Amino acid sequence: MASSEPNNDRINEQAAANYDNDCDAYLDQNPKAVWLEERLGMSRKQTRKMMDSFTQIFGCSIEDNMEPKLVWLQQRLGMSEADTCKMLMRNPTIFGFSMEENLEPKLVWLRERLGMSEEQTRKMMMSFPGIFGYSIEENMEPKLVWLRERLGMSEEQTRKMVMRAPGIFGYAIAENMEPKLVWLQERLGMSEDQTRKMMMSFPGIFGYSIEENMEPKLVWLRERLGMSEADTRKMLMRRPNIFFISIEENMEPKLAWLRERLGMSEEQTRKMLMRLPTIFGYSIEDNMEPTLSFLASRLQLSPDQLRAFVLRQPTMLGANTEDMEERLQFVQGRFELSDEELLQFVERVPVLLNLHVENNLAPTIAFFEDALGKEVARDHIVNNNPTALKSSLTRLNARKALVDALGLRVDKSLMSKMCSWTETRFNSFLENLT
Repeated sequence: MASSEPNNDRINEQAAANYDNDCDAYLDQNPKAVWLEERLGMSRKQTRKMMDSFTQIFGCSIEDNMEPKLVWLQQRLGMSEADTCKMLMRNPTIFGFSMEENLEPKLVWLRERLGMSEEQTRKMMMSFPGIFGYSIEENMEPKLVWLRERLGMSEEQTRKMVMRAPGIFGYAIAENMEPKLVWLQERLGMSEDQTRKMMMSFPGIFGYSIEENMEPKLVWLRERLGMSEADTRKMLMRRPNIFFISIEENMEPKLAWLRERLGMSEEQTRKMLMRLPTIFGYSIEDNMEPTLSFLASRLQLSPDQLRAFVLRQPTMLGANTEDMEERLQFVQGRFELSDEELLQFVERVPVLLNLHVENNLAPTIAFFEDALGKEVARDHIVNNNPTALKSSLTRLNARKALVDALGLRVDKSLMSKMCSWTETRFNSFLENLT
């Protein structure tokens, strides 16, 4: 790290001693503290925190170091005072870096080597100011070359990864990054392409320990859930953040809770978690239990019905109860359903509980009513084809335009085809009519 300050060890030691003896009284008189609070708008608590974490600041010159750094950050990166304050609070060691030998070269490298815009550079610097402490020649450039050559990544892919996880620059290639790739490919049987996709979607995996995190998770999934190698690979490729979740504090309690609360078999639990591993990220107390209690009470569900609901639509475990109530009220009122009819309807199309009223249900139902008439639309959706509510409105409108162009009358039979048939089959059907 290149420093723009002379060696002021004795000054630092004496200033730090005075600071410890009578903190607030000392800060009231200390020019550095006064500058931080007046120039950056820091609170006394923030000032104390910064000086505790970076005592070298006592030896920094306001005129020759601190003020020029502040001006550079605001003018060169286009940062506001609030943003600058946040950055310096997170990494006050910036005051120890030389603008000419460190800060400016890093900025130029990021923009020229990675093709980052001014806005992208500012965001990266704000989210990870520690990047100023890395060497371009010994760290950043070799990492960039390794990512492209080892993972076969394009320049654009590399840029996106580094922007998402600039902490990658802090990992050692030989001790950290390379062993992770070898483990994924040998232990999970992942191909080069699969490994690249996982690392691109979740580069934070470089920060996990194989021995303390990744291997135990793999063993738990295979032994506790009885998953095959292919199933495990598929789950971890879809949700690599599972490596981040604790077995003892999260995964094991969730598994036990699902089996006890819903009376699920081991096979049912395994299939559900395979289908929706994000369940591991749901809170039992704040999310899943309130959701199940709401459904059982609102729809008068028996334990067997509740289990069937969750098995068919496990994503409802992550839904907000207020949102679900809004959807139920909307459908019940729009179609004039009794409580019993509402239950029967939701049992046939449980995805209803995850559909947004304003963006999905309301415009979709309006489409059917406009095309078929209100009564026929109600009969079509409620009695014949409730899954029509899942249909893409964009696709329905496009198909309706084609049907109108041919002068065809839309009845329930044609509407069913518009909702469920593939593009090829539907287009072939229209061609045969002309």
